[in-house]
Amino acid sequence: MLFTYKKPSLSIKEIGNQRFYLGTCVGIIVAISIWMFSCVTRESLRYVTGIDGDLIVPEPIEYQFYNYFFASISSVLGFVICLLFWLGGKKNRSRKNNRKIAMARAMLMFTFWLMISLIYRFGTSLTISLYSSRGYDNSLNMYEDFLWLLFMIPFVIFMQSWYLVRFSFRIRKWIFISFISCTALTSIIAQANPIDPEIINNAYFSELEEEFENINTMINYAENNYSIKFSDKTIKTLKKKQTESSMNQISAVKCSFDSDKPVSLDTILLQQVITTNVKIATYNVSYHFTWPYATPAALKKQLKLHKNNKLVTKELNKIVEQYWGLYKSCYACLEIKMSPLELRKKYFFGRNGQHGHLSQMVWHFYKSDIPTSKENFIERLTLVEKELKADVGDCDESY
Repeated sequence: MLFTYKKPSLSIKEIGNQRFYLGTCVGIIVAISIWMFSCVTRESLRYVTGIDGDLIVPEPIEYQFYNYFFASISSVLGFVICLLFWLGGKKNRSRKNNRKIAMARAMLMFTFWLMISLIYRFGTSLTISLYSSRGYDNSLNMYEDFLWLLFMIPFVIFMQSWYLVRFSFRIRKWIFISFISCTALTSIIAQANPIDPEIINNAYFSELEEEFENINTMINYAENNYSIKFSDKTIKTLKKKQTESSMNQISAVKCSFDSDKPVSLDTILLQQVITTNVKIATYNVSYHFTWPYATPAALKKQLKLHKNNKLVTKELNKIVEQYWGLYKSCYACLEIKMSPLELRKKYFFGRNGQHGHLSQMVWHFYKSDIPTSKENFIERLTLVEKELKADVGDCDESY
C-alpha cells in the first residue's frame, strides 16, 4: 500500500495565537527599521557624490520609484522574519514535517541575510567607489537601465519565501492575503520618508547659487538680445560642475573655436558663461599647464573672421575681457611673493580649485614682461602658452 503524506493547513491555530501576533508585530518593526536604515544610507551616498563632484539629484518620479523599491524590499524582508516566527511554533508534528520546517526556516534566514548583504553591504561599497569617482555623470542609472530587475527583486523574494513554506503546509489563500498586506505596508512607509532630501539639495546648491545666476543671466541675455534659445540638455550640462558631460561640452566649444570656420554666436555665448564660472575642463595631471578654453590664437583668428560683424566682435571681445579678469585675480597672489608651487597649491585645491590652470601661466607673466592692459594681454598670452608647452616636463608635481 502506497503511503501518502498529507500536509497540514497553515492557520492561526496551527501557528498559535501568541506566536502569530508576535511574529506579525516583529515583522512590521523589522520592515520599518530596514526602511529607515535604507533612507539614511541613500542620502549618505548622495552626500558623498557632492563632496568631490556633482550631487546626484534624481527626478521626482525616479526618487518616488526608489522610495517604493526600498519600501517593498523592507516589507518583504520583514515578512521573511514574520514567517520565521510563525514556523518556530509547535514541535509535536511528524518527524518528516519538522525536518522540512527546519529546512524552510534555515533557507528563509539565508534569504534574509543574503539580501541584506547584497543590497546594504556590497551594494553600498560598490556604489561609494563609483559615486565618489571624479567626473561621475550618473553613468549607472538603475532606474533607466534596470527598471524591471528592481521591480522583480522584491516579488521573487516574496514568492521564494512561500515556495519554501508550501513544502510543509497547504497555504491556500495565505499568499494572496500576505501579498495584499505587504503591498499596503509598502504604500504606507514609502510615503513616510524620515529624511528630507531637500536639506542636502539646498545646502549643495546654495554654494553654486552665484554660478547658476550667471548661467540664467546669460540665457536671458541670449534670448532677449539675439533670440537664441539653448536646449534644456545644454543648460543642464552647464549647471554641472565637473562631470564627464560638462568636460565634453567645454572641449567641444574649444574645438569649435579652433576650426577654420567662423564660430556661431551661440557657441561664443556658451564660452562666455563657461569662462565666467571658470569650469574645470579636464582631470589630466598637467591640466593647469594648458589653457582649457578657447585659445588666444583661436580668439585672434575668430576676430579676423568676424571683423565685419560688429555684434559678434563685441561678444568675442567680452571673452578677452574675461581672460583679463582671470589673469588679474591670479596675479594678485604674486604680490605677496608666492612661489610657483605655493601658487599652484593655492589655486589647485579647495573651493577655488578651478583656477589651477591659470596659476602657472600667471607665474610666467610675472617672470617676464607683465601685461598692464588687456590690449597686449592676448598677444602675450599666446607667447606664454607656447613657453608652457615647452616647460611642462620641468614642472614640479610633488604636491
